[in-house]
Amino acid sequence: MFILFKGSWKVFFVQLGVISTLAGAFALTFGSLWVGAKLTLNPKAVPWLQPHLPELDLKLAAESYVPLTLDQIRRNLEAEGYTAGETIELVNQDEPVDVTNPPAFLLPVLKRQPNCSGESCDAIAMLRLYQPDASADRIGDVVYHLQRELTLEGPPESLVIAPLVEGNPSLAASNRPLPLTSLQRFSGLTPRSGLWFNLVGEYTFGDATVRYGQVLHFNPARLYLGLSEQWSSPNGKLPEWQPFTGGGDPELVVDRTVGLEPNYEIYRITSRHFLLDPTHLEPLSLVEPALELATYREALLLARSGLWSAAYARLEPLAQQRKQGGQSWPDEAQAQLDTIALHARLMKVQADTSWASPGQATIVALLDGRWSQALRQVEAVNSWPDDIFPAITGNPVRLWRRVEASLRFLPEEQSARIWAAIIMAARYDRDRADQWVAENSDTISATERATIDRLLGQLNLPTASPVSWNNPDRSAADIAVDEEQANQADF
Repeated sequence: MFILFKGSWKVFFVQLGVISTLAGAFALTFGSLWVGAKLTLNPKAVPWLQPHLPELDLKLAAESYVPLTLDQIRRNLEAEGYTAGETIELVNQDEPVDVTNPPAFLLPVLKRQPNCSGESCDAIAMLRLYQPDASADRIGDVVYHLQRELTLEGPPESLVIAPLVEGNPSLAASNRPLPLTSLQRFSGLTPRSGLWFNLVGEYTFGDATVRYGQVLHFNPARLYLGLSEQWSSPNGKLPEWQPFTGGGDPELVVDRTVGLEPNYEIYRITSRHFLLDPTHLEPLSLVEPALELATYREALLLARSGLWSAAYARLEPLAQQRKQGGQSWPDEAQAQLDTIALHARLMKVQADTSWASPGQATIVALLDGRWSQALRQVEAVNSWPDDIFPAITGNPVRLWRRVEASLRFLPEEQSARIWAAIIMAARYDRDRADQWVAENSDTISATERATIDRLLGQLNLPTASPVSWNNPDRSAADIAVDEEQANQADF
């Protein structure tokens, strides 16, 4: 009996400890929720917590709690050294205006840039989202609550001018953020999910005026305002929503074209696990193949090298074959095919155009991987040293990337070997071109060697270049990735 009684007391104390722990956890949870609710409704309702809250959070919470008129908001910002920009109402474009229920709005908050003179010195330092106070008296001015504040920083200079300096490390830019100077709402065809805005800036680099920016999305269901992808356009064109893939929401198309080489970046709507805003914008990538097939991987490598027509010539028959055979052709594969088809179509139009300048005609043919056509154009004119070769020296990195891919995956393009030697001479010097020919003598015929010697012999080339022959166009990591993908088991 004594043993049983002693054991019962042990059980009692264990149960009492469990109950006490649960009761304490419940009390702590309830207390935290209570404090949070009180702070949300009134930041001054919990005085003992005020000294422990950050000053900025207290200020933002106070402005959220105290409703202000638009004039009061503007005056408060001016007192802090800011300027209030033009408000943008957060309503669908096709919704009728309801004067009795004013909508929420976005307010750009401007800050003058240091060491700047002129009219375009005000940058958007932050964005504020205001919502009208539904409980306020409708007589008199409408008052608003501050719902969200986004501090902004523009994209880095290196990202903005990346398309213009590709392959030229001497023109590498800094990572200093560039200012965003205007807030624009996307018009016309836009996705159905929420409202989309564009934060835009301009930057002069050489003779080019580059436009850049960041996409902004508003989710009305949660009153959530969030930043999405950054973009840049070296030809100054703003992004547009277009039905690129032909299904569901349109895609955002950014024109990154430089000179005669088409370059478009496509962003599409996807979903993510984020309660405040499940809508996400992501770039359509040509890095990861949608199908683990050798032909598919080769096509993506050709596309990333700029040989769009050759990539399309491999991918389109594969798509038709799989569809006709009842095999899988995922949406991701179709999206990658559509991207390649767009660039191939634009590149074909360029290459089929009758150019007045022999240099332009040859460069366009080379950009499209038309090695034999480009060689015929050189042979047909007497201005090879004066017109055509100088045009090649202005594009050696872009052209070498193409000729290198052609030599790896398109062995039937025999004229590519001639152009490889010429482009090597344009990049470096005659000695480096001769060295490349010697290193690949087992694949270069006597006729091709004679053509190389004849064309290079007509040029006044240096025999030694101050530029290192081992100076890579791509990082070792990029080359390793391509090599790894090219040597998959499927090959």
